[in-house]
Amino acid sequence: MPYLNRFLWLILCGIAASTQTIPHAFAARHPINAQNTQTYLPFVPLDSSNLPIVIINTHRQKIVDEPDIIAQIKVIDNDNGVNYPTDKPAYEGNIAIEVRGYSSQSFRKKSYGFTTLDAQNTPLDTTFMGLPPENDWILHASYADKTLLRNALSMHIAQQMGYYASRTRHCEVLINGKYQGVYVLMEKIKRGKNRVNIAKIKPNSVQANDLTGGYIFKLDHRDEGGWNSDYGVVSAPQTPLHFQFVYPKYHNININQAMYLQAYVDSFEHALASPTFKNNAQKRYNDYIDLQSFADYFIVSELSRNLDAYRISTYFTKDKNQKIKAAPVWDYDLAWRNGDFCDAVSTKGWIYYEFCGHGNPFWWDKMLADTLFTQTLQCRWQQLRTGVLHLDSLYKFIDQNASLLALAQQRNFKKYPIWGRYVWPNPMPLANSYEQEISYLKEWIAARLTWIDTQLLPTNDNPQTMVAHKPKNTNQQFVLYTNPQNTQTNLYCPNTPMLKNIKLLNTQGRLIWQTQSTEKNIIIPTQCLPIGLYWIQLSTPNDVFFTKLVKK
Repeated sequence: MPYLNRFLWLILCGIAASTQTIPHAFAARHPINAQNTQTYLPFVPLDSSNLPIVIINTHRQKIVDEPDIIAQIKVIDNDNGVNYPTDKPAYEGNIAIEVRGYSSQSFRKKSYGFTTLDAQNTPLDTTFMGLPPENDWILHASYADKTLLRNALSMHIAQQMGYYASRTRHCEVLINGKYQGVYVLMEKIKRGKNRVNIAKIKPNSVQANDLTGGYIFKLDHRDEGGWNSDYGVVSAPQTPLHFQFVYPKYHNININQAMYLQAYVDSFEHALASPTFKNNAQKRYNDYIDLQSFADYFIVSELSRNLDAYRISTYFTKDKNQKIKAAPVWDYDLAWRNGDFCDAVSTKGWIYYEFCGHGNPFWWDKMLADTLFTQTLQCRWQQLRTGVLHLDSLYKFIDQNASLLALAQQRNFKKYPIWGRYVWPNPMPLANSYEQEISYLKEWIAARLTWIDTQLLPTNDNPQTMVAHKPKNTNQQFVLYTNPQNTQTNLYCPNTPMLKNIKLLNTQGRLIWQTQSTEKNIIIPTQCLPIGLYWIQLSTPNDVFFTKLVKK
């Protein structure tokens, strides 16, 4: 489709978005549960909390989807961690608030989006609960997520992987004096120095260099303006993939910017669809995308087996003079064993190939056939499994948050008595307590990690271990040994039994990998490294040592 015609399609999409709604593929199943027909919710008092308390006063106005209403907010967040609704607020002011969400709007416990305002009701960047200043916020209800922490876990993992993801804070909410339960305060995805930190692009930014970014676009329910891909979804090649503008929004983006981004995505897709992975300009698909970010998105989505991955709430960014990144992650409340369709409860298989709902872009199907991507994916998985995706690390985060919520979750589930009861789309068996729900989650994660390990970790035919021998000169601070396959290096430290910080750096000093250990023998994963020269830095409380590492 010529780019001018495609821009006209963009405008039509924007008009259509205001007159039609595309239902969720499984929305018809959503209302069929006892909680949605329940007419009475018990009164639950909130005398005090170890969580911040959010108090909203709408002055008897009903909070609806649209339009938003003006209300007042108070945030009680004392330094000592003990909060009473009558305490002096750490923050108070005006807000514009509305109900948010898609299929979740039918739940008794609503999610809300709100904008902080000044006295003249103009958007005001401000801070509370230790979050950086901004004006757009979300109170996520986590109604179907009975752990109350699936989104927080997913955002935490993405942050530890090196990406911006919404910061999260658990809190308890009162609206017009009535207890509403435990919520997760989240940052709305938007461009900004404290959010998605990409270049600001102005309506008149049409020069060649200015056109290159920054942009945010997404795959989602078709309710905003955008453009159609030249390619269809994996499960239905004749159904075009539809992209939506997030930043700049479709009613702000000018035709030159729209044409540039569409052409850039076209060039990537044409290269990826080619048998040679090159387009007519002889540029490879990875010339257009940050390959590691696409591997990382696959890892987070597949580890969590997210029902909405790839097709809904899937965001991409393109910064100025940079490649496309598959980030930031969003919407993981139906992940981590929390769905009863698309085989979501299984610990085996890739959710990408389940073709839930709208259908997935063909991108990962093609990339999984490319050695460059699969090597990136395997190496990245091996790196992450020693850190944020180590089972101990995941359990630690879950346990810490479950402990934080120990008292608050009891109030939440007195307000919403849903233990042992089906809330769309909870899988069977249903948990009868918070402790059992956490146990189900942890057991599932352990099994999921094990299966992915069988797909992405080396097998016995490609050994990753070697025996390190003590050096003859025992005065040496450390010695490197590389196995014959050149896939792993052992760092032997005979004289430093105390805690050591080990970093693997490239020649520009960029951190590639790091760990802490008190062991004398430390494994350094070098199988992921391109051929070249690297530095290893070993730090103890008393000294810092460097040595070269050559990957052949």
